Amino acid sequence: MGSIFEWTNKNPIFGVVPASSFLYTPILGLFAVTGVPMAGYLFYLGVTAANKLSEEMDKSDGYYD
Repeated sequence: MGSIFEWTNKNPIFGVVPASSFLYTPILGLFAVTGVPMAGYLFYLGVTAANKLSEEMDKSDGYYD
């Protein structure tokens, strides 16, 4: 989502690539297309790791559901 705001406001990417560069739109497009799936995947990994750790802690505490 941040890439879309960067593109509409024409802010330099990381203060390095100006809006007048021919790479400006493709770089922001790549960030926009890959950002949402990557965020979803990382969220899934985080939840999976937290659930695994929670189950291990339950077993070590002697709690069984």
